[in-house]
Amino acid sequence: MASYQFNPINILDTSNATSLTDGGSMTLGGGISIGKDTFIGGNISISGTTTSFSDNILLINKNPSISTDTGIIFQRYTSDIQNNDNYASIIYSEQHDAFNLGYLMSDADRNYVSMGNLASLNTKDISTGNLNITGNLYKNGTLYNSGSQWTTLNSDIFYTSGNVITSNLITTNVSGSNLRLSGDLYVGGTLSVVNVTTTNVVDINISTGTITVSGLSNFANTIATSISTGTINATTYTGGSMQLSGSVTSANLEVTGLGDIVNLTSTQATMNSLVVTGSLTTGSIRTSDIALNGNLVATGDITAFGSLSDIRLKTNIVDIDSLSALNTVKSLRPVTFDWKSDIFNESKRGSRDVGFIAQEVEKVVPQAVAEYQEMNSGTFYKNIKHERLIPYLVGAIQKLEYTNKKLEQFIHLKFPNEYTIL
Repeated sequence: MASYQFNPINILDTSNATSLTDGGSMTLGGGISIGKDTFIGGNISISGTTTSFSDNILLINKNPSISTDTGIIFQRYTSDIQNNDNYASIIYSEQHDAFNLGYLMSDADRNYVSMGNLASLNTKDISTGNLNITGNLYKNGTLYNSGSQWTTLNSDIFYTSGNVITSNLITTNVSGSNLRLSGDLYVGGTLSVVNVTTTNVVDINISTGTITVSGLSNFANTIATSISTGTINATTYTGGSMQLSGSVTSANLEVTGLGDIVNLTSTQATMNSLVVTGSLTTGSIRTSDIALNGNLVATGDITAFGSLSDIRLKTNIVDIDSLSALNTVKSLRPVTFDWKSDIFNESKRGSRDVGFIAQEVEKVVPQAVAEYQEMNSGTFYKNIKHERLIPYLVGAIQKLEYTNKKLEQFIHLKFPNEYTIL
């Protein structure tokens, strides 16, 4: 082996090598060992099947003079190439400050690489602060949906189809179609979903379609189409229908549909229809229908529209003829009766009572009879508005008093010394 220690060897030939055996200034049949730094001004072509670097860090594009993309380009085997994807590459883009894994048509562009199609990345686990997906999401090579179920808006990620299953969900805001939890739901911010199904829910603000809670619901402000829960404690509730197996404690309660409640305690309640099977305690309540299986006890007055009598609300006022009133009263049939043993009012079953028959009264005074729909069965029954009979009773008394006065005057004229008019 020849050895030359002090002066370098200068070869002035500048031709490029064209293969392992042709061209260039030097051709070596064996290997080469280099103990110091080596600088190569041209391109390097390595035909070995395996290339090893002993250094633990491979530095590419050291001391760049301009902003440029950096990476590794792999020339592909001809038979594997489709759509002119001649090269596979891992490129760091200075323009976008991101790594791109994809294909190139040419290796000529050396500054800003124009990448065509992106390549797939197969990995076991990804651990990151944020995961941004601009296309579809695949699992085991299978697309979840024919369209992309992942969509983004600003900094938010939306999953539009399928299910997201997690043991613990910690978030400031949730927006979605269905949220089902086997445990408790605690929301410190705002929860906006279509449906919520959970065991217990504690929330400051909630806006949703249907709330189904098997346990306790604590709400500060709630807007929902319908709610079904065991017990609800709320500052403000606005919704369609409400079904509760437990109690309601609320400062303000607005229900546009049916409120089916065991116990209701509220400062102010506004409902379309209200069914209370237990106790009702409220400062004020506004509803079109109230159905109680028990008793309604009020320490103040109960004011209904039928008891309003302000002349400012009336027109076409006509006196009821006293004789007509007397004839109407004479047409009524007062009866005693027993309530049937299967009626929906359990407290009245089999009891003795007194009153009228609604169908008979309706023929005489139609305004005094209306229909009541029983909340549970939906069956319509006739009911009597007894206050509508009072004008006829007053008119009949006036007629009898007038007739009695005439009779007294007649008797006094016939027997002036024996009968005195009071």
